[in-house]
Amino acid sequence: MNDTPVLFRAVAATLSANGFRPVPIKPGTKYPGFDDWQHFEYTPGCEERFPDYGCGILLGDVVAVDIDCDDESMAARLEESIRNVLGVGDEALIPCRFGRYPRRVLLFRSDQPFAKQKTASYRRDARKAQVEILGQGQQVVVYGIHPDTGRPYKWRDHGGSPLTVPRANLPGLGGGFHGRS
Repeated sequence: MNDTPVLFRAVAATLSANGFRPVPIKPGTKYPGFDDWQHFEYTPGCEERFPDYGCGILLGDVVAVDIDCDDESMAARLEESIRNVLGVGDEALIPCRFGRYPRRVLLFRSDQPFAKQKTASYRRDARKAQVEILGQGQQVVVYGIHPDTGRPYKWRDHGGSPLTVPRANLPGLGGGFHGRS
């Protein structure tokens, strides 16, 4: 996994140029920490208002598949299953972010925004696990310091990141999860 920047001010302009909708993330959290964040619009220079903030992206035309599983082999199998269902079997094609390894987030493009979908939670070795497909009206942290680990979020070396893969080049969901609950 590669080293990544951690501040909104370091990445917001590039994310915007790549077709993402960056949103500041309050230090020490996974959330923007201000009202009406769902309607935040990046404008050049706004970074100065959020000097120590991390960075998320608003979801809708981008979807984040959040694999919350602390068992490494199970998390890898869940990712493989998701790739197979969507017909994008090569993990090198999908940007994959780690916060608290082995938990991970996979980014996809969606031409039909939809609300959050999730599996039922289940127990794996007495630990809760769940897969969520985060969508319209939500955000996901892409750069910053993870509040539980105190370390920067990391992107898998292959597959790129939102700084290197424009939104238009993300793998598309196609019919994968639309309308499922």
